[in-house]
Amino acid sequence: MEPDQSGCARRALPTAQAGRVRHLGRSPGGRPRGGTVQRPSRGSQGYHQPRWRPRPAAPRGSRCLPEAGGTLRAVATCARRRFPSGCRVTGRRLFVERVRICLVGAGRAGKVHANSLTRHLPAGELACIVDPVQSALDAAGAEYGVSLRFKSLDEALAWGRFDAVVITTPTFTHRSLTVLAAEAGKHVFVEKPMALSLVECDEMIAAAARNGVHLQVGFMRRFDPEFAAAYEQIQGGRIGRPMIVKSLTHGPGLPPAWARDLRTSNGMLAEVNSHDWDCVRWLAGSDPERVYVEVANFKGAAHQVDTPHFYDNVLATIRFASGALGSISGVCPCEYGYDARVEIVGERGIMQIGDMRGQAVLVCTDRNQGLVTPIYRTWPERFTWAYIREMEHFVECVRTGRPPAVTGADGRWAVASVLAGTRSFLEGRPVRLEEVLAADGGER
Repeated sequence: MEPDQSGCARRALPTAQAGRVRHLGRSPGGRPRGGTVQRPSRGSQGYHQPRWRPRPAAPRGSRCLPEAGGTLRAVATCARRRFPSGCRVTGRRLFVERVRICLVGAGRAGKVHANSLTRHLPAGELACIVDPVQSALDAAGAEYGVSLRFKSLDEALAWGRFDAVVITTPTFTHRSLTVLAAEAGKHVFVEKPMALSLVECDEMIAAAARNGVHLQVGFMRRFDPEFAAAYEQIQGGRIGRPMIVKSLTHGPGLPPAWARDLRTSNGMLAEVNSHDWDCVRWLAGSDPERVYVEVANFKGAAHQVDTPHFYDNVLATIRFASGALGSISGVCPCEYGYDARVEIVGERGIMQIGDMRGQAVLVCTDRNQGLVTPIYRTWPERFTWAYIREMEHFVECVRTGRPPAVTGADGRWAVASVLAGTRSFLEGRPVRLEEVLAADGGER
């Protein structure tokens, strides 16, 4: 029984003929129907667009090969070939029954996605984990019950029985891992920041397009229930046209050494505030045109940080093509907890997203002390459901063939904004985005 069929009892289905793949589905009018796809002859070169002929539906277990866009380019039976994931066909759309994922990177971000896949998303399966550090690899494998573990993506691809990769490694590895996976025909989810330069972004986008695979960038705030609801109301005109969009991210904990060094990353503007760059552009509904950034270093000495150009506070102002204005506030490390909020001022009203309170709980034990309420301590706490829904979206895109809502182009705009902001504080002047786009790959 397929999920989109009614609960009515059905008679036994006939066995599929050799050389054909049976499918179950519905017609455009919603009526159940069955059909077969003609398999190419042994001597044919490559695969051709299948011809659809209505026939009785096949038993479960028939499998086929997915392709970007959700159509069939090849069909085969399980007895003749082995594929990492099952699939079913509805009408002319191919649906992978369960998406098998290779997780690349067993650090904090990797574990967040592993948690989503193993505990919340039955349509996804964590098939294997990749990490060059054996202790981290073994710890993650044991925690999430994954026995297949590899030291490199090359080793995992040699095994190959998965549909997609989730890349959570340091930013300077994103380009090479994404291109490698895409060239192997695997769909790619890559964490933010997308890359170090626009040239790297372009190479990643081109590799995905060339091989017909999805490329989704990890801007999970777009999937947070509060942020998503606010976006829908803005699009519906609730507060009128956005005039000012202000976003802040203040996070506890000092970033790792590679993330605060401009020789191996684009600094806090990228590693901490990439979400803000994406959010203000997304909520304003317009691309940035000009950026001015000021930075300051208040806590570096106390943390024994002597990295050149290190900063732990940043304030950016932005002018958008629509005429709207934006600002981004970043503090890291921030001692009071994790804080991520946005305010949008429109022509007819104001909207605020987020809250410092971690729980709707108030405690009072001393009238002189007053009320006490919890605060979000970490980013996984604040955006638990955003990460789950983000990975659910990626899995569904792989299953159904529909394009991701967050693309490589979105990741590229965030990288361009970061590069403009970095140039701004290094040169002490406002920087137009066209300067960065012209110098590093052009506008997309």
